[in-house]
Amino acid sequence: RWASSGDTTDLTKEEVTTICSTMFNASVDTTSAKTAWHFLHVALNEEAQERLYDEIYQNVQKTDGVITPALFAASNTPYLGAVLRESNRLTCPANLSPIRKIERDLEIHGHVVPAGSKVAFDQVSKSLDAEFVDDPFTFRPERFLPDAVEKRSVTIVLFCVCHVFLLL
Repeated sequence: RWASSGDTTDLTKEEVTTICSTMFNASVDTTSAKTAWHFLHVALNEEAQERLYDEIYQNVQKTDGVITPALFAASNTPYLGAVLRESNRLTCPANLSPIRKIERDLEIHGHVVPAGSKVAFDQVSKSLDAEFVDDPFTFRPERFLPDAVEKRSVTIVLFCVCHVFLLL
C-alpha cells in the first residue's frame, strides 16, 4: 500500500497514477471538444463572428496590442461571455446527469417518487425547449447579454459541465 506522511490508502501508486491520468485525459478531451463547438458556432454565424471580432479588437487597441487577463474580464467582453454561454446552452462536451438518491417520498407533477429511489436530472432538454427558450436551435448570443438577462422572466443558470437548467 502507498503511504505518505503516515497516512495510508487502499490505492496503490499505480492506481493513483491511472486515476490521475484518466482525469487529465478526460479534461483535455472535454476542453478540446467544447472549444471546437465554440469555434463552430461562431464560424457558422457571420454576424456573431463580426461582433465578437469587433469587441476583442477594440479591447486590444486599448492596451496597444498587449493581451492580458484583464482584457477578457466579463466587464470588458460581455459579448464574448454571451457567445460562450450560448454555445454552452446549445452543445455540451459531456452530457453528464448527476444522480441523487431521494431520502423521502417526493411528488412531482402528480407522480410519487418513493424514498430510496435514484433520480437523474435532465440537464439538456429545457435549454432546447421552445417553451423556455425562444427559437432554441438558433445561435443567438444576444440572449445572454446583461440587458437581455435582466429583462427575461426565466432565469438561465449554468451548472456543472456546461449544462443549462431553466428555472421559473
